[in-house]
Amino acid sequence: MEPSQPRRLVDVGLAYARAGDYDNAITTLGRAAQRYPETEAVYVALGRVWLTIGDTQKDRVAVSKALQALESAAGRPDATSDTLTLYGRALLLADRVDDSERVLQQASATLPVDPAAFYYLSSAAQRHGHVSAARDAMAKYKTLVGQDTTTP
Repeated sequence: MEPSQPRRLVDVGLAYARAGDYDNAITTLGRAAQRYPETEAVYVALGRVWLTIGDTQKDRVAVSKALQALESAAGRPDATSDTLTLYGRALLLADRVDDSERVLQQASATLPVDPAAFYYLSSAAQRHGHVSAARDAMAKYKTLVGQDTTTP
């Protein structure tokens, strides 16, 4: 891979994140965002890492940074199900349940669908009191990933 390409920096940043080295992941992806501000994949990766930090460490600032990184990518007409799922999950963690449910419905209708969209849609619908929708979304999630799976 060409080290001067944004995809390479995204791959390195995500590798750091998978290894649990969030500081280097954020630094690498932050540099990529400065160097390639027009590259959507950089912001999606940055949002993914901030979201992981926010979720695992219950860090509201990290969730806010995830929302900021993902917002423009999720607002594009060609946004992928994966991007919409990340954004919907960040909205859910930010207690923006109405927005989250709407975005996750969009994510679950965008092909190819990210199975996690149904998992988080189930959670958002349940928090919103939409019991039937929550049950349907969880059934679809389990159909896609297997009956024994309970989390993405």
